[in-house]
Amino acid sequence: MKAELRWILPVICLLYSIPLNAQQYSLQHFGVNEGLIQSDVNQIIQDNKKYIWIATNSGISRFDGLKFKNYYIPISETVNDIVEGDQHEIYALMKKGIGMIRNDSIYLYNFDTDMQLGKCSNLIFKDKMLWMITNQGLTIFDGKSFKVIFALKNEELNAIWFTVDDNNVTWIEDSDRNIWFTENNKLIRFDVDGSALRNGRELAITNRGNLYRIIGKKIALLDHFDQPEQNYLQRIDNYWYFSSGYQVLRKKGAKAEILFETPENDKITTLFIDKGKRLWIGTHNGFYYSNSLAFRKYYIPGKLDNLVWGVVEDDTKNLWFTSYGKGLTKYDGKEFKRIDSYKNQLNTDTFYIGSIKKSNGNLLFTTTNGILQFDGVHFSKVPHLPAQIYLHIYEDAVNKTMFYAGQNSMVVETKDTVKVFDNLKFNLPRVFSILKDRNNIYRMGGEENTVFFDGIRFLLPDTSRFGYTKGMYSSVIDSRGNIWFATRNGIMFYDYKTCRAIFPDEIGESVLDLKSYFGKIYFGTIKGVGLIDPEKFYKNEEAVSYFDYKNGFPGEEVVQNGAIIASDSSIWIPATRGVTKFSPSSIKVVNHIPLVQLETLNAYDKKGEKTTVTVYELNQNKNVNLTYNSRDIEINYHCIFFSDPEGITYRYKLENYDYNWRDVPFNIRSLKYSQLPAGEYIFKISAFCRDGAATEVPTVIYIKIAPPFWQKWWFRTIALMIVLFIVFEVFRKMKKKERKRADIQQQMLKLKADALAAQMNPHFVFNCISSISALINLGEKQEAAIYLGRFASLLRSVLKNVRLNEISLEEELSLTEKYMQLEQARHRNPFSYEIKRPEGISLTKIMIPPMIIQPFVENSVLHAFIKIPDYDKRIYILATISEDRLKVIIKDNGLGTNTDNQTETGLGIKITKERIALLEENAQVQIESHIDEDHHGTIVTIEIPLKIKKTEND
Repeated sequence: MKAELRWILPVICLLYSIPLNAQQYSLQHFGVNEGLIQSDVNQIIQDNKKYIWIATNSGISRFDGLKFKNYYIPISETVNDIVEGDQHEIYALMKKGIGMIRNDSIYLYNFDTDMQLGKCSNLIFKDKMLWMITNQGLTIFDGKSFKVIFALKNEELNAIWFTVDDNNVTWIEDSDRNIWFTENNKLIRFDVDGSALRNGRELAITNRGNLYRIIGKKIALLDHFDQPEQNYLQRIDNYWYFSSGYQVLRKKGAKAEILFETPENDKITTLFIDKGKRLWIGTHNGFYYSNSLAFRKYYIPGKLDNLVWGVVEDDTKNLWFTSYGKGLTKYDGKEFKRIDSYKNQLNTDTFYIGSIKKSNGNLLFTTTNGILQFDGVHFSKVPHLPAQIYLHIYEDAVNKTMFYAGQNSMVVETKDTVKVFDNLKFNLPRVFSILKDRNNIYRMGGEENTVFFDGIRFLLPDTSRFGYTKGMYSSVIDSRGNIWFATRNGIMFYDYKTCRAIFPDEIGESVLDLKSYFGKIYFGTIKGVGLIDPEKFYKNEEAVSYFDYKNGFPGEEVVQNGAIIASDSSIWIPATRGVTKFSPSSIKVVNHIPLVQLETLNAYDKKGEKTTVTVYELNQNKNVNLTYNSRDIEINYHCIFFSDPEGITYRYKLENYDYNWRDVPFNIRSLKYSQLPAGEYIFKISAFCRDGAATEVPTVIYIKIAPPFWQKWWFRTIALMIVLFIVFEVFRKMKKKERKRADIQQQMLKLKADALAAQMNPHFVFNCISSISALINLGEKQEAAIYLGRFASLLRSVLKNVRLNEISLEEELSLTEKYMQLEQARHRNPFSYEIKRPEGISLTKIMIPPMIIQPFVENSVLHAFIKIPDYDKRIYILATISEDRLKVIIKDNGLGTNTDNQTETGLGIKITKERIALLEENAQVQIESHIDEDHHGTIVTIEIPLKIKKTEND
């Protein structure tokens, strides 16, 4: 007992600290703290896009199930009524005129002079016009001006409500609850006194509680109400919903029930049922709405308090509730009554979980001091049972065997015997559930383990034999004989072959209760309740319907194995605070497909400046055209889904950009893309709910990003033309260059031939041969042989080099030296020469055109020293290197170029200069005279680009 109190008492203390309400259906409240513009609610409507609009004393709020968007029309102006127009605009009726919300913009239309709103504060949109009653009479507004179409006399200005029927007959209710109608420009009193309904065009409730339908000018009695003063009424699914004061009632047939009572001083101002059949209640302190009327909470201090742990139904359909420390309560369908007559048999008020109704109709209640029995008339204590805490009772009606699970013991009662099994084996101090499987094995589950009993003895918990041996709170067998276990880790399923966890995503928490419910399975968890359809489960279809505080369930933790299925098909669920009645038949199958609404599309340029496309522009035209400079986009959206707004998952994809669909949770309402390439895209987004509902057709936006100018056809055409022109010019120049190169090659061939001819001057050759012959005739054969060898070497070098484009500087200087040696030997008065080479570099790596030095030396030998008396004749050759240039200077001390005796420059020099000009564009050849002592002289300067021959080692 002490162990039980250690965890029970803290729960009790916690529950007493929570503010509690009396019996009613579960509703959610929204006020200014949640974002409502102002607390006094005058009207609630739902537009065609499923938004909820709330008119207050300070403007209008739009609600999507999760967030509010507020409109001040204008600030501090009371909005008496709101309606939707045929273009999705919202009209607001105020004291001084009409306000309109369109495309998120607010427009004001003031009444004409001396016109104002009277006591009648409702607004009607019909035939593309607004209808209202002002101090001047029945007035219409066509979007431009106000016009009185039926003037009311002063004594008739007490109208408080009106409507216009399909025949444009106006029905008016005055402050004395009289009903009037217009006919032939007259106001005629209807022959029934009553109150017109706020939601219909044909109905009225009389002061005597009779409900009439008005057809033309005739009436027909529809129903009778016990609350004739109720003046807010809605009808749906054969139910009348009506309210006034602080209560909302629902009536079907002769019986009316209270659905909801507002807190003290919170008077109901309007009543509304939306397209999803949800109830909305406007008050002076915000509004309430209910996702489901399938759950009704009963908490009655002194009768149904905290820790209601058991419920059973007797043969007369009375319900009996047991609670921990609060005794026994009976409910006959009308009132709850505390029962005390059992106390002379059982001196305790502490009942426990596990009470049942036996097959003979007797009720058995578990307590902390035995089992209490009720036969329909008298209470008695079940005999032959030890006085202890009992946690569970199980009846095997076929074998006429009763199991009483106590603290650390099990009492098995048959027709003839009562056996007490103390100190249960296998560490099972408390049993919460007993079930007999199709093998006639009793499965007894506790918090940690399950033990097995074959009717005689307890069996070892063998997993291979029994499948599931761990702890369980409850268990049930389906129509196929398979077993479902409620455990602290969800629901386990056993088909006598394998045992596995099921529905891990839907039910990922402790399951405390399982019951068979007309072919389905009811289950209760620490946060909610649900139904499982086993046949859908076997077909791999969606099989789970789950309800928590977001969609109707009050939210208290259910009691272990404590619920019952009542005779009216309702499920009564004991909880840690009161009792909840669950009526699955009241679950409305409505079109609750989530709808994704676009808000804005923002496009940002490189400077961060924003261009916004509004929701109305997106809805009217799904095509969004952006420039190339505005490729950073942000798409804002939300989902209208009142049943479970926090259970929404969005799935989106930008076609032609995203490879796969992407998922984001409900709180992500903005998506961004950066630096999108130019092109066309389709943005698609859908919403998915926890209960399996999904958007049927994705919401789409067609986005087109214009290409930059360099990607446009005209630019590409111009660029292609420019490229073609450049290619043409390059090709033309290449052809021209090719022709020029061919011409140069041809000229080079000719110049080479001319150079060869020039080098092989007939006179020079003839003179050389004559000199050789003279030496032979003189008997100087050795000198003749030397001379002949030099001549042959010179001739061979000339013939070799004339075929090459480049030779080394060393080869050119060697050829020139051979030539000067022959000339020295041939003349009687020879000249001297000197060749000075550059230092620090190998002359074999310096490349020059062939035979560019020798012609100028030959010119000095043949022309510079003619007609000059004997003196010291000299030829000086100097090669130098400066940066990237090679300079060769050929200097003699002959006649010079300016003397009268100087002959014209030889053919070899002319050819050489032309060759150098053709081969080297930056080459220079300069010839000038100079004074050398008593004689003139000539200096030839050859300057060409320096070329170094590359070798493998370089």
